[in-house]
Amino acid sequence: MTEQREVRIPFADLFNVVVECACGAELSIDFSKEEARKVDWDHSESFACPACHKTFDSNLRLGFSKFLDWQDTVIESKQRISFRVKNPN
Repeated sequence: MTEQREVRIPFADLFNVVVECACGAELSIDFSKEEARKVDWDHSESFACPACHKTFDSNLRLGFSKFLDWQDTVIESKQRISFRVKNPN
């Protein structure tokens, strides 16, 4: 029997989002940086893969906006929240 191990990641530590393109390239967005947090993700221009320049799905912008709103709400609440994820090791 294999023991499943989990890792807890505090919600406040979830700032860097990586979007993987079909071409294999990755776009990393660091939401701890003020420039990324100031973007109006609901109404921003489309954004594209840095390697092949294919435009990412516009629903991602909406998701980023909702993520930042939720993150601000959770952090302001001062409630400790974490995510459990399977340990890859």
